[in-house]
Amino acid sequence: MFFWNWYKNRKRKNKLPKASAPLVSLNWKIDKEQQRLIEHIVEEQKILVDEARIQELKKYRRTYISAISAIILILISCLSLVGYYFYQTFF
Repeated sequence: MFFWNWYKNRKRKNKLPKASAPLVSLNWKIDKEQQRLIEHIVEEQKILVDEARIQELKKYRRTYISAISAIILILISCLSLVGYYFYQTFF
């Protein structure tokens, strides 16, 4: 009796789904109307994500512009200092 219970439990453990098995059955039939609805929902989600990203970029637009302006000013000042020292040493 003990052996039989052990054998049944062992068989049951082997029937557990594998991690690579799909969670949703692929045998479901989807008609064209359902497929259109799914595509429409996916497109709406993409549009919402794009709009959210655009709003976030607009929110930080002034910060980006000021950071780029500061970097350009630093580069111009460094180049002018190098030019001034070059002029002083050779002319």
